[in-house]
Amino acid sequence: MSRRPALMFFAILGAQAAAYGVYRLVEGRRSSPPTEGDFEVESVNRQALDLTLVRADGSALRLSELKGKVVVLHFWATWCEPCARELPALLTFAELMAPKGVTLLALSLDASWDNVATFFQGEIPRVVVRGATGNEAEVYNVTPIPQTFFIDSSGEIKLLARGARDWTRRAATRTVLTLR
Repeated sequence: MSRRPALMFFAILGAQAAAYGVYRLVEGRRSSPPTEGDFEVESVNRQALDLTLVRADGSALRLSELKGKVVVLHFWATWCEPCARELPALLTFAELMAPKGVTLLALSLDASWDNVATFFQGEIPRVVVRGATGNEAEVYNVTPIPQTFFIDSSGEIKLLARGARDWTRRAATRTVLTLR
């Protein structure tokens, strides 16, 4: 008779384990990253506002000087965890896209170059810039970060991505190359 309660206990435990497994499977599918074809962006059709940007070496660059090229204007900060996780793949993406006429500008919203230098362990990539005025995120109405504007060769913002993206996906390349 003592076997029966033990069997019931293990049967209930097994049923609960199976139910939990099904729950995890369903939740995993809900929270999984987008599929290969997905690289969610919003359509935007407005002229890119000109910005004066500064590189770590002190040289200045105006966004309008890049007319004729596709520009990926990415707003980020070192204190933003999703930004920090996304940035290495974005920098690799920029290297791969540069020969195709695509320019990445990773505009840091950090208060100083010191924070950015610490983040990159002293070697700040040339594509990392800061704004000359400090109000660039406000001018572009950036909320939340990271946020990426895709500017075509005529200087028009065509697409917008709010939040981090997986820049290793082929869909990222396809999205950017449609702007040429």
